[in-house]
Amino acid sequence: MRLIIFDIDGTLANTDYEKDNCYAEAFQQVTGRTLEGLEYASCYHITDSAITDHFFQQMHGRNALPEELAALKSSFRGALQAKQATHPQFFEEIPGASHTFNYLMAQPNIHLGIATGAWRDPAQFKLETIGIPASQVPFVGADDSHSKEDSIRDVIALARAQYGDHQYQEILYVGDRVYDWQVSQKLGLGFIGVDYLGTGILKNAGVTKVLRELTPEDILG
Repeated sequence: MRLIIFDIDGTLANTDYEKDNCYAEAFQQVTGRTLEGLEYASCYHITDSAITDHFFQQMHGRNALPEELAALKSSFRGALQAKQATHPQFFEEIPGASHTFNYLMAQPNIHLGIATGAWRDPAQFKLETIGIPASQVPFVGADDSHSKEDSIRDVIALARAQYGDHQYQEILYVGDRVYDWQVSQKLGLGFIGVDYLGTGILKNAGVTKVLRELTPEDILG
């Protein structure tokens, strides 16, 4: 039995925060200020929760309050819905993503999970738009953790509980960032990189298996 865990942005969904601006719009709506002058390059964990707290530390010297996070998540989801209605090109799948995910989910010897650095509700909306049934598999976002490492650990624990406490022959993470590969190495997991745009960043970092699109054969091979 194998457990395959997927990232979302850049791995299943061809989404890009810097281009669609939905997070920036939500941030301004909730905080009253733009992201101009705020940086996240020095933020160690590349997750919605970690980056948001990093911004609030720069603005106020503290992390975001629970009510601020709730408002930001809600506003972010609303901004994504509005953008999807007018600019659906920001909500396309990585080629082959929905077919591959749904094919693998139907295999008796494969279990799937999703571990993302994005907040769960906005991330689930993105997956719904490309036909991926995220609610049917163990799914952990950045709501409860700043760390992708912790999210992956939580998905593994949920998968073992949901599917019957399996001792998996292999656990594989599929992601698009060097950060994803580094976390996978730290956890002792196999890793498949996704580089839809062909930047070569993952290959140059040392990732041995990098895909431009997703197929069941490439994931399982």
